[in-house]
Order: sequence, then structure tokens, then C-alpha cells
Amino acid sequence: MIAHVQREDQRALTRGIARVAGLQAVLDHALGSTPAPPCAEFGTGNIILGGDGSDIILGRGGDDVIDGDASLNVRISVRQNVDGTGPEIASFDSMAPMIPLMPAGTYNPGQLVAVREIMPGTANAPGRADNFDTAVFQGNLADYTHCHQQQRHAARLPPTTSSP
Repeated sequence: MIAHVQREDQRALTRGIARVAGLQAVLDHALGSTPAPPCAEFGTGNIILGGDGSDIILGRGGDDVIDGDASLNVRISVRQNVDGTGPEIASFDSMAPMIPLMPAGTYNPGQLVAVREIMPGTANAPGRADNFDTAVFQGNLADYTHCHQQQRHAARLPPTTSSP
């Protein structure tokens, strides 16, 4: 029974990652899973996204995933079919502009699909560095391992070390 429950938990975690488009790539990059099998779970720490512009980000537990460029976008996708399938025919960042459209019958509630997606940040213009993110770490620098990948830096605190 325990093995069955663990398999169900694993499937639930994998489905959870899949509910946010682009989250798999963020986790794989941060946890070093690429090109190996993809990261199937993230059960500790926080996922901290900074978005466009320059950010100063403080991870507190030493087990956070930080991407200073990416952001989480949540929107309402209107699909062609009343069961929420088919191509997207409209997209809204808020329900407010949809208020007159719903009672008028323009859209059916079954056509509405919540979309969660990780959006990449805007790259710096040539010769500019105005999108510069800084991660602030607690504790001793010697407690962290750093790596540089594709113009990104990552730091990971060993699991046996705790930050103050």
C-alpha cells in the first residue's frame, strides 16, 4: 500500500508541475536536470521569480529556485469549443472586460480555461545592462556552490548545511 501511495503522490507532483507551462524548464535548469531525465518534483524551498527589470532577491532557506528574469502570468483563455477544447479565440488578463460578454452569450463559461505560464523576461538591449538581478545569500559564501550556465548563475546550498 505504501508503494501505491508513493506512486500516486509522484503522479500528483508531476501533474502539478505540468499545470504551469514553462515551470518544468525552470526547474530542470535550476536543479541541473537538463539533458538528463526531467525534474519530477520540487518539494522543498520556494520558487522565486523576479520578472523584467533589476531585482534584489533574498532566498531564505538555501533550497530555493531563483530566476530573476522569469515571471508567472495567469490569464483566461477562451477556447473555440464549449468544452474548453480547440484553438484559443481570445485571451483576457481579467474577468472585468468579459462581464458584458458573458450575459450577452458571446462566450460560454465552458469555453473559459485558466492558463498559468512562466514568461521569460525581456533581454537587455545591445550595449545595455539594465536588467541586472542580484541574489542575496545568507550565511557564509563558502557554504554555497556556484555555477554559471548560459549567462545565468546558480548557487546551491549543500543539504547538510543550514543557513542562519
